[in-house]
Amino acid sequence: GSYEAYLSLFECIYSDSTKVDSTNIQDLIVLAKKYQIEKLQVLCADFMEGDVNINNACEMFQIAPDLLGDEEFGMKFLAANADKIIQTPAFMKLKPNRLKVFLSSDELQVDEVPLFLAVQKWAREECKRQDKSDSSENMREVLKDCLPHIRFPTMELAEIASYVSASGLLDQQDMLKLFTYMSLQDEEKDAMDLPFPSKPREGGF
Repeated sequence: GSYEAYLSLFECIYSDSTKVDSTNIQDLIVLAKKYQIEKLQVLCADFMEGDVNINNACEMFQIAPDLLGDEEFGMKFLAANADKIIQTPAFMKLKPNRLKVFLSSDELQVDEVPLFLAVQKWAREECKRQDKSDSSENMREVLKDCLPHIRFPTMELAEIASYVSASGLLDQQDMLKLFTYMSLQDEEKDAMDLPFPSKPREGGF
């Protein structure tokens, strides 16, 4: 933590309050946890709750489990603004486990195709972070826990052909299942066992 963060920590210990803002929140979170200062943890949590916006929501969603022990923190905001969130640089920096939580939400206000394209872009960035080439095999590997949460069955057949098939992210077996699913009547679709959720997101268009 920085010198200023330590000053804020002492201020909190002696006066029960201190100034939390976007410049010191990361340092304060670390110190609050390290020294088990519950009051400071609460102040940080309150600040995060009130300060969530499009540009910082992913960063807060990323650190919330460590600070608050809350896996779902900020998820309502992320879901309601998903179409904008997936275009932010911070979305591209989410850790794989947090991306998985995001993708598993029923409430995302976004169409599945732009969501898939954003996830594809995220996979390229993640390959870079891991010093791997962005081959479809490597991208599939970094997305192995996330792909099962993308609702490919809610896409149109033409979208699956144009975007999903072309991406190389699904193996032939899964592609065949999707194309088969698309050709079925509704009652037959319900009976088919798919590796992807077929329930539309409540916020999808």
